[in-house]
Amino acid sequence: MDYVRRVALRERVAATGPPHVTGDRVLAEHRADMEVVALSIPIDRQLRTRAELIALVEAIRDAPTSEPETDALEWKCGLDLGSTQRARFQVAKHVLGFGNRSQASALRSFDGCAYLLLGVEPGRLEGCPAWDPANLDGWIGRYVSPGFPRWHPEYLRVDGADVLVCVVEPPRPGDAICTLQRAFEGFAAGRIFVRRGGRTDEADPAAVRALEARLRAVAPELRVDVALAEGAIVQPIACRRGAFQAWRDHEARRYERALRAHGVESGNPVFRSTRLFDNRSPQDYLDEVRAYLDRSERRWTALSQRTAIASGEGRLVFELRNPTRGNWERVQLEVSIPGYVRVFLDEGEPLEVLQAPEPPEEFGKQLAPVFQHQLPVEPLGDYDEIKRRDDRTIVRFAPRHLRPGSVSQLEPVYLLADESRAGHELSVHWRVTSTSASGWVEDAITLRIGEDVFDATPAFESD
Repeated sequence: MDYVRRVALRERVAATGPPHVTGDRVLAEHRADMEVVALSIPIDRQLRTRAELIALVEAIRDAPTSEPETDALEWKCGLDLGSTQRARFQVAKHVLGFGNRSQASALRSFDGCAYLLLGVEPGRLEGCPAWDPANLDGWIGRYVSPGFPRWHPEYLRVDGADVLVCVVEPPRPGDAICTLQRAFEGFAAGRIFVRRGGRTDEADPAAVRALEARLRAVAPELRVDVALAEGAIVQPIACRRGAFQAWRDHEARRYERALRAHGVESGNPVFRSTRLFDNRSPQDYLDEVRAYLDRSERRWTALSQRTAIASGEGRLVFELRNPTRGNWERVQLEVSIPGYVRVFLDEGEPLEVLQAPEPPEEFGKQLAPVFQHQLPVEPLGDYDEIKRRDDRTIVRFAPRHLRPGSVSQLEPVYLLADESRAGHELSVHWRVTSTSASGWVEDAITLRIGEDVFDATPAFESD
């Protein structure tokens, strides 16, 4: 049976017990008494990235109107959170219900995550207002205690419409029962809501006992191994002697030639004001070039580091290993590396980290004003990140789910060092945590800085 298409069926089979047949015959036996989810989305992992969440919205939009909701999915159109208390209560009720799932039932879909979508339903994508996150937090926080459950909103733009996705994190052993914090109409404060059969209802005595058992549960001690799947060498790099000055002189001559190509010389009486060939005057152009050349060493250094990374030098790939029969949720590896080692996630990072200046356009090529201001783009979902300090560099890899006995390779990192440190050794400390386990695992890996120095001189055309 295709796991990416049968969300509700999987939950129903898990709740009622498996039939005596498997595969497509399971579907046939359950077709008569339940709706079948035909959403073309993977349910074996959490949906975290912007692309994954947009795919979820599109899958719901394209589903038939008979598509049922599940214990991990709820969708709504027409809720006006900005003006009606009832709409806010409805969202809070579903968030509480998702937070009161058992760990076992939650893990059947999306590795424990649940999703409430506003502005989309099967066969319809109408969008919703992009409410201010601070207002949204206050509206829902009226009924939901902070952290009970853990959830956060994400806004997506799909087909020209805004869709709000409320992501509810997986429940964990020892989690408190999520209760209604304020009365609304016939529901008194302290009421407990649970998900059952794709609906959010008040908990019955059996559901309350199950939540009490979850509260009493003790998270197991984490057991995860860390190893290097690729690489064990920090790459020393250097540039050829005199190469920087040759490149800088080349850049200066290139910009001067562009000015002369338009017949503009510094002695020309219209030198300071003419804008016939460029939106900049020749004097403005030369000032811009001079400012760039004054900071060009930063760009040269970043280009040399990018050259090494593009060649695969200093590439390391860590992997996480689960030696147990248990599931570990949101396992995160944090690696601490001495500050004299330069650490990057990809070849584009050196220019950003060193704040390398962008080369100006040659004279005659900038005929329209250039607007430098760009709105910051906040990453959506989990991502690898680097925190650089004077003495240490901390790499935090995006958390991931580790199934029993599984091995998960992380995204590569690139470690570069100055040639003066060739042949040295260094200790890289690591720590692993998980939201489904108590404590952490930590140790160290010894890396060697290679003997052979890589020539990272950036390529440029000589005059």
